[in-house]
Amino acid sequence: MTLKTIQLKLPEGLLSYFGNSKAEIQRHVTQVLALTLVGQGTVTASYAAGVLGCSYHEMLDLMTKHNVPLIRYSPDEVDAGLKTLKSYPR
Repeated sequence: MTLKTIQLKLPEGLLSYFGNSKAEIQRHVTQVLALTLVGQGTVTASYAAGVLGCSYHEMLDLMTKHNVPLIRYSPDEVDAGLKTLKSYPR
């Protein structure tokens, strides 16, 4: 994977949440970006795992820890699914 260096200015108060070293800050910022993109449906969990250098299962654990859903359903999809479930005989 090709890496690109960017310069990012962040308030010092935010940096304290990411760690003390440049490596810790880079790891945490990359993690936050990857989780955000997965949550938006922009990238897959598998892709994000590759970016973060972790296994798919570790990515799922990370998503759970940060309340990022693996699957997103629209309200219409949920309604349709519930309608289908209710149509099954008991």
